[in-house]
Amino acid sequence: RILFAMVFTALIHDVGHTGVPNSVLVEEEDELAILHNDVCVAEQNSLQVAFSMLQKDEFAQLKRCICPTPEERKFFRKNVICMVMVTDISDQERIQIVASRWNAAFPSESEEGGGGGGGEDSNFDKKKITMGN
Repeated sequence: RILFAMVFTALIHDVGHTGVPNSVLVEEEDELAILHNDVCVAEQNSLQVAFSMLQKDEFAQLKRCICPTPEERKFFRKNVICMVMVTDISDQERIQIVASRWNAAFPSESEEGGGGGGGEDSNFDKKKITMGN
C-alpha cells in the first residue's frame, strides 16, 4: 500500500505547478496563495488537482484498485498528503520535523555510540549534502 502511495506521490507532487515559487505566490497575493492561506501553496494545489481528478467517474475502477476499503482510502490519502507537503522546501518547520524523524530512524555512527541529538553532524544533513541540496 505505501509503495503505491509513494509512486502516486511522485507522479502528482508538481501537477498544476506554475513554476512560480510559493514565496512569490504569497508575496504577490496570487489567487492560489489566497485559496490556500499562504501555506504550501503549490503543494496544496497539486493535491487538490490530483484528488479531484481521482474522484471522477472515469477513475472509479483505479480508485477501487488503489484503496478498496474506507480504511485503505484514509491511509492512502493521509500518506500522499504527507509526502507531497514535505516537498515544500521553504517550510523550515516541516524540514526540521522531517530531519528529526530521519535522524531517529537512521542515526549516524556518532549518535549510535551515545552522541544522540541529531544537530549539525546528523545523518540527515549528510544525506542532503550528498544529494546536492
